[in-house]
Amino acid sequence: MSDFRSVEILVDGEWLPIEFKNIKKGDTFRLFESTGEPALGEDGGTEFIAASNPYITKDGVDGIDIKGGEKD
Repeated sequence: MSDFRSVEILVDGEWLPIEFKNIKKGDTFRLFESTGEPALGEDGGTEFIAASNPYITKDGVDGIDIKGGEKD
């Protein structure tokens, strides 16, 4: 089993799979844990807006700045 999260972006009202590195600033996206559970934001929401393009953090892992994550 992979320890990586899967990612989907919202395009024209439809959720489409995408590689994390291909998210672009302004995209609405959601993440899923390797178990299939949705990743939750600080406020318990599951949808995020990319406030930056993806980058590698100082710890060497993928990162992205977000807006959102609030409960709907």
